[in-house]
Amino acid sequence: MSFALPLALLLGLFIALPLWAHFRNRGRPKQLKFPGARFVVEASHRAKQRRKLRDKWLLALRSALLLALVLLAASPVISIERLGFTRQGDAAVALAVVLDDSASMNALVLGKSRLERAKTATIELIDSMRSDDSMSIVLAGSPARILATPGQSRAELKALVQKLAPSDRGTALNQALQLGKNSLAHLPHPQKSFIALSDRSLPNLSAIAEQYSFPLPLLAQSLSNCGVSEALQTAEKRVEVELNCNQTQALVGRTVTVFSAQPESEGRAIEMTRSGPVLGQAAAQEGRLSLTLTGDIPNNSPLFVYLSPAIQASADQIEEDDALWINKSSSKIRAGVLADRRSAGTINKTKSLLSVALETLEQAIIVEPLATLPSHREELGQFALLVVDDPSGLTPEERQQVELWLDEGGVLASFLGPALNQIPLGSSPEPFALLGSSWEFYSAETKSDARLISKSSTQVLDG
Repeated sequence: MSFALPLALLLGLFIALPLWAHFRNRGRPKQLKFPGARFVVEASHRAKQRRKLRDKWLLALRSALLLALVLLAASPVISIERLGFTRQGDAAVALAVVLDDSASMNALVLGKSRLERAKTATIELIDSMRSDDSMSIVLAGSPARILATPGQSRAELKALVQKLAPSDRGTALNQALQLGKNSLAHLPHPQKSFIALSDRSLPNLSAIAEQYSFPLPLLAQSLSNCGVSEALQTAEKRVEVELNCNQTQALVGRTVTVFSAQPESEGRAIEMTRSGPVLGQAAAQEGRLSLTLTGDIPNNSPLFVYLSPAIQASADQIEEDDALWINKSSSKIRAGVLADRRSAGTINKTKSLLSVALETLEQAIIVEPLATLPSHREELGQFALLVVDDPSGLTPEERQQVELWLDEGGVLASFLGPALNQIPLGSSPEPFALLGSSWEFYSAETKSDARLISKSSTQVLDG
């Protein structure tokens, strides 16, 4: 229960008024003068019994009435979070429920996690179904996936929802909303409803969100949280960690530590116990940071990174994302981009257009601008993809190293241009273009249209 006007509770102080009035009106003996009393010596005496408060039941009744008026003025609100859906007439309903199981749903709201509240609401929706209704359930943790398809019984739906456990997944709410809509597209039901049980942590929701109802505003209450979003072992003694916070001050005084967990054994699963050796530590900071590992690293022991607790517990409301296993092989593609940002850059010339284009795929690729093309296999081996803008050729040694890297699975993409006409002596355009290729403009005045001419094959490529 809550109050719409909590300040009105201050009126309860006026309960003291009836109490004061009753004490003030306590009975006092009335003095009567007798003529013969003047011949008697006056003696002083003490009252052996204090005067008692009279009309106690009347005082209690007055206080109770005043307290009831105070509570009425404060407007108590009792919220019952039981969900249902509106049915038009007697028609069967097809319902798509998007249940967010991302890491942010682990935050506690009034002593109960957001995920548990969403699961309870989903079960209430299932209880509201009739035998001719259908429901699909889509999970919004990344990647979005279907938990239940239309046609499953209510018992099956409840069992699937109850088994749902907290996760450290990212948010794929937009994809889940689209998936939920598509799951009902083939159904013949005259009425289709869409409900999303999410904290809406994704800042930019797609237009399809307007077709959904978000019936639990309690899930969207703001929170303060910091978590480890990524941990990669990029070298034998190097770990890169990425921290994300919605309030930077929540990282003050905190540290990031790399621990070694005990290897898995028969009958015992691997756990993130911080009793193992500390292999690295650094002060926590927003964004990406690197830790240098020290000491002997066990070969068969998994490593994990741990973010120490916040000074104030309210500054970090999700504990589940403060620890993360370290991935020894990056799942992201590392791409090197060699481009002149002055001639092929953005308006402010801070980045090349190629770098900006690749960075839009930040969920799948790590972009690293290059000043020169790597010429050794060790340097080339760090990249899965090389993008070169307007290359001016390679020396035989550089070309040999690049070809070996290509044979090992590397991918090379090049955008040819006028630099083909300025290849230094001893270099060649291979493997970017055939030997003898050149770049020519259609018009020397406008230089608006150009073409690549391969002299060895007499092939003309318009660009």
